[in-house]
Amino acid sequence: AIERALAAAKKSGAGRLVLAPGVYRCFGPKGIFVEGFEDFVFDGAGAELVFRRAPITDPMVPSWNHDPSRANFVIRNCRRMRIGGFDMDWDWRTAPLATGARVTKVHVDETRDCASFVEFELLGHGARHPYYGGLCPVQHTNKMSADFTRFGERNSNWWMGTYEGEAGAKSEWVDPVHVRVYPSVYDPATPHWGGANGIRSNAKANRKLASDLKVGDSVRLSHRYYGKGGFTLDSNEDFVLHDVHVYACFGFGIYVDGSQRNWMLKNVIFKPRDLGHPITCSADTLHFSHSCGGAIVDGFYTSHGSDDSINVHDRFTVAKPTGTRELSVILQRGAVYFTPKAGHEVELRRPTYHATGWRGKVVSVDGARLTFDRDLPSGEPYYLVFDRSASCDRVIFRNAVIEDNEQRCLFNASDVTIEDCVFRRTNGDAVRLLADYTMTYWCEGTGVTNLVVRNCRFENCCTGQQHDCPWNMGANLVTCLGLPPAVKIADADKSFISRILVEGCTFKDSISYAASFDFGSDILFRRNTIKESGMRPDRLPTAGSIRLRHVANACFEDNRFVVPEGVTKPSFLVGEDVTGLTIHGNK
Repeated sequence: AIERALAAAKKSGAGRLVLAPGVYRCFGPKGIFVEGFEDFVFDGAGAELVFRRAPITDPMVPSWNHDPSRANFVIRNCRRMRIGGFDMDWDWRTAPLATGARVTKVHVDETRDCASFVEFELLGHGARHPYYGGLCPVQHTNKMSADFTRFGERNSNWWMGTYEGEAGAKSEWVDPVHVRVYPSVYDPATPHWGGANGIRSNAKANRKLASDLKVGDSVRLSHRYYGKGGFTLDSNEDFVLHDVHVYACFGFGIYVDGSQRNWMLKNVIFKPRDLGHPITCSADTLHFSHSCGGAIVDGFYTSHGSDDSINVHDRFTVAKPTGTRELSVILQRGAVYFTPKAGHEVELRRPTYHATGWRGKVVSVDGARLTFDRDLPSGEPYYLVFDRSASCDRVIFRNAVIEDNEQRCLFNASDVTIEDCVFRRTNGDAVRLLADYTMTYWCEGTGVTNLVVRNCRFENCCTGQQHDCPWNMGANLVTCLGLPPAVKIADADKSFISRILVEGCTFKDSISYAASFDFGSDILFRRNTIKESGMRPDRLPTAGSIRLRHVANACFEDNRFVVPEGVTKPSFLVGEDVTGLTIHGNK
């Protein structure tokens, strides 16, 4: 009905479409397409749109092959358009994305491999869970508070396959509201992705993960992870998505792709309907995969998501010279992960992120081979390949609240302002500023320069209780650089992450570092307040401290540390490869 109305509006040249009040059940095989509109308003007028579509199991594809055209809303190639004023939910009655559960039995089998299990009572669905009698997929788990409002210990998490349609861990029904799950055990009779990082049965992990839980624990069982998505915003310009409340969606909340430029999110909220629906997005809430920048995110709220709350980045790749003007992608994810189109401008950097000074245009793309319009540089076994015809740069992120989410906020972009935001009880580091590549899966972030974090509040972040691991440093704010083991970080280009200003922020009750600057240059940290009550039970001796490693030209001035008597005082922890450090006026 909505698509028929859109088609009629386009045909007649109407400037506005207003939905009638009520609940729309969008259970068809595809989402709603809004494509090619100009000077148009889509007004939801308070309607609620409930979606339901089965996951694709054949062919099953990994997340980096995500098809953004399968979202609930696909908004593409629109100009000067506003869309909003409605609620979005998922059909929990027949296909719940997650279930709140209590542990009723733990069996750790020391004699048989892959025989350890945990039994769960499934809550919130009455006398019969919707999946009873069929497959109960368990792709991911989170330990939660008893009322499912907070995340618990990170070390109880299970990762059992994240791609659309995967069955997750082996499971068996005990009765209509109890299920037995074997962590890290693969059931070949159920759907699984067979790629390099697909699930494999692991006897050691099976025993450990089962023993991490105890009877009475509250656990969120996620039945879905990566999937179709809530909104895909693809190649729109002068566009606003506003006043939308997403109770839940399958996959990414908002996925940005193509040549999206000069656009806004205003008052977009991801919050569960009630505690019987313990997940909002089963993957990242806001994910920039590819764009041309110029975004304003104002009045954003998210809680109870899975994976990253915010991930602002562009992809790049690793490629080796195979001809005078030809590169071949060697990243294990393949060329599909990053393939600039003919005519796009590309920059090559060295394995240490240092500039080569080389830029050229893509002439053709043939599988993993990229051909250019000029001769390539020499001297390196491989190069980092950046598509400079796009960038996720020029972002203003303000008046947001990010709380009680699975992961962290990644701002891997330049010319960014983050102001007047609250980061509360994030499971991982609240804000990470980084670039990162491996030779296998990750190539994200095209440089972080000219970034401001101003008047923000960080409260009780890093609830996951992990510390100094690659995905959680145990800090509210982190700058870092990802490199393969063969490349020394001391040799890397510090200007690739540079000109960072953090001012007027409050850091309250950190688990460890208030901020950890692990890489970069030209960092100014001034007029911030670090408060430590000493009441946080998982607090480490480094709580509230500032750490520096592999940093040049950093200044820490006029910051205020508020610490009661008897509580371990924060420190400035200066590690290796730090030059040009100034510390003064702190109290």
